[in-house]
Amino acid sequence: MRPKIILVLALVCGVAAALGIYLHLENLKEKYQKAGNFHTVVVAKEKISAGSTVTVNALTLKEIPSKYIHPEAADKIDEVQGKIALDNIYPGEQVISSNLAARDEIVSQLALAIKPGQRAVTVAINEVSGLAGLCLPGDRVDVAVTYDDKTSVIIQNALILAINQNLQKHDKTDTSQLRTATLAVTPEQAQELILASERGSIRLMLRSPVDSDFVDLHTVNMQHLGR
Repeated sequence: MRPKIILVLALVCGVAAALGIYLHLENLKEKYQKAGNFHTVVVAKEKISAGSTVTVNALTLKEIPSKYIHPEAADKIDEVQGKIALDNIYPGEQVISSNLAARDEIVSQLALAIKPGQRAVTVAINEVSGLAGLCLPGDRVDVAVTYDDKTSVIIQNALILAINQNLQKHDKTDTSQLRTATLAVTPEQAQELILASERGSIRLMLRSPVDSDFVDLHTVNMQHLGR
């Protein structure tokens, strides 16, 4: 009997000690929160991609010291669920009201991808000019135009916003369905691109994702070949 009594007393003491530690930690937590002036904010529980709808499952509430809270951080999940994310929101990141828009405020997903000062211009492509479907949304390209036996690079490092009506970067594009490419360019480049596509023949030249350098190139014609 004696060993059983000792075992029971040990278990009771262990539970009492654990409970005492828990209560002590909760007391410290409460004091720390009061001293730190904590407030509850909405944060992302998982990545919320730009252009996607914010769902309840992707959100959670978190207490954060007030000095670290963004002035536009949401504090209620009901305020943000169902809205559209204008930019990527990463796990643990505070959900900022200015980074969200109601569905009826969104013109299109393409409009979200255009940065201020840029324009989206769509040009016709085929399997050759469109790099056999190997250029995808998110890639960057140079644009060359051929006219009157001359070829010039008129745009460098332009972002591809869409291939056909696809704004998502997939592993493969159906080359039999290549019709258009939509590029993000400046208003001045847009004028040149429209004229080039109307009066000449354009080709896209794919860039390395780590190469954004401007290259000084001259127009070439048939006389330059073989030199």
